[in-house]
Amino acid sequence: MENAGNAGCRWRPWTVVAGVLVALVLAQACSDSSNRTGPTKSTSVALKVHRAQIPGGCTGSLVVDGPNNFHLEVPIPPSGEVSFQAPIGVPLTLTVILDCGAQGTFTGSTSFTAAPGNNQAAVTVVATSAGVSCSPGTVEPGQPSSCVCAIKSPGPPTVTWAGSVSPTTGVSTTFRNSTPGTYTVTCTVNNTASASTSVTVRAEQGDLRVRNSAGSGCTFCTVDVTFSPSGIAPISNLNGGQTVERNNVPPGDYVASGCFGTVPFQIRAGQTTSINVDGANCG
Repeated sequence: MENAGNAGCRWRPWTVVAGVLVALVLAQACSDSSNRTGPTKSTSVALKVHRAQIPGGCTGSLVVDGPNNFHLEVPIPPSGEVSFQAPIGVPLTLTVILDCGAQGTFTGSTSFTAAPGNNQAAVTVVATSAGVSCSPGTVEPGQPSSCVCAIKSPGPPTVTWAGSVSPTTGVSTTFRNSTPGTYTVTCTVNNTASASTSVTVRAEQGDLRVRNSAGSGCTFCTVDVTFSPSGIAPISNLNGGQTVERNNVPPGDYVASGCFGTVPFQIRAGQTTSINVDGANCG
């Protein structure tokens, strides 16, 4: 801990009790014993939290920043108690940092200016969301997608969801929507950290039926059929008189191409479209 010379005033110790997660509350402060006022005087301030110890596997520090490059870094031992003195009338930024290794690093800060008498402020140390995923990312109308919020937290977090999901709390949820489009799904941790992803609801699909209209006795009538734009698997060796189907085709305008020339067609949602390709002249 730095000495008082960096602040340009006399320092007296104050107690900091560091906690696990969530709210760190600055409680009642002791007034300066001489009752002096002015920005260069100092006063003791007590910082308290819900629990008096840092979680196992975590190390903590309190960082105090102020004007004129004033800076203190105070390690917080497992007992959760550290001491320093706050100058009266000087705006400070108090930051608590919990380093919990593989679980992540969690921080919280607040602006604080000490005054003679009682002083109160609040610092919130939050878990940070590492990401959110929904699978599958593309679904049919009304079909579900399972979503999970990946969280780094040294304690039980509070998770809320937004975006056509149910339930709206908890680490996981289910997306469902019957209207085609792309939707944003967001998980929020401890009302602060959040992450988002998207789920696409496809327009209702259609089916395609392709028939080689050349007679079944035609010896050299076999055709290969390709489609544009992409999205429909090509057809190989379609003999005269044979029919092949392609199911779950996205709605839109397409062209079938081959030795027979080109055949334009349109796929409509929920309908089956039939086209003929004539391989009679493909020999």
